[in-house]
Amino acid sequence: MEYRSPMYESGRASLRKQASPIHGSGVFAAVDFNKGAVIYEIPTNQTSSEPQKNWARIGQNTWVDDKTVLNYLNHSCNPNALLVTGGCPCLIAKHDILAGQEITCDYDLTENGSTQVKCNCGDRACRKHFKIKT
Repeated sequence: MEYRSPMYESGRASLRKQASPIHGSGVFAAVDFNKGAVIYEIPTNQTSSEPQKNWARIGQNTWVDDKTVLNYLNHSCNPNALLVTGGCPCLIAKHDILAGQEITCDYDLTENGSTQVKCNCGDRACRKHFKIKT
């Protein structure tokens, strides 16, 4: 699966889904992203004010069905992307991201769950777990 975010080169997809060392499949940069760049604009054509299974939380009481990117975005205790929910929800690069790197976010900042899940991010600052809503 490939996806063209707002930033793509010559029609080339900027994100791709592939096997992840963190968990199953992940979202990887196919192009370089500079710090502060919009990596992905989250489509809001299917939202709910109630949590739905496998839907991503994009605001205080808003969940979105995004089978393209968010369902494959893995957690990291030291993520390289932030989920911005004000205005048009999107993923923003926290720092420069090189083509080939996995795009990650911190689920503890985006989810409001109470179920602890073992973390596999492998970062030196790993908290060993994160919380999700089940």
